[in-house]
Amino acid sequence: MKKLILLAIFAMVAIGSVNAQGFKAGVNVGVPIGDAGDFYTFELGLDVAYTWSIAENFSAGFATGYQNYFGEDFEGSSGDADVSAELADASFIPIMATGKYVFNGGVFVAADLGYSLNVSDNASEGAFTYMPKVGYDTEMIEFFAFYRSLTKNGSSLDTFGVGAAYKFQM
Repeated sequence: MKKLILLAIFAMVAIGSVNAQGFKAGVNVGVPIGDAGDFYTFELGLDVAYTWSIAENFSAGFATGYQNYFGEDFEGSSGDADVSAELADASFIPIMATGKYVFNGGVFVAADLGYSLNVSDNASEGAFTYMPKVGYDTEMIEFFAFYRSLTKNGSSLDTFGVGAAYKFQM
């Protein structure tokens, strides 16, 4: 397995030395859906990615960042007592492979796939993560809509959102 990982890294470096390289950084905001919407109000994140041009209109590379899911406030009553509580925020650092195909006219489809480390207070293990995206690519900025799912042991934290990333020229 270690040899396969080293071979993959060597291949990416070799491809990167031949083809154009790109670094981008951006922000995103999302709304938790499904069961996650009962526990979190919204998600705010920062993303960075480094990609290589693999073929015309197709790039691939690595992505990471920081995602924070803001906990929901609960108010209600239990018997004769009023109850008020705030669910703790959940924070993750994703480590993912990324791929993107740009159609003529700037419209693109992309997908990130990997693992998100849970860095919250009293954090449990991380989760398998995937994030398909659609968007519009300009020379300097990309705008996108996404669906993100963090899945672990049959449960998931799902989010729909939008984002933008600035592409640094190299």
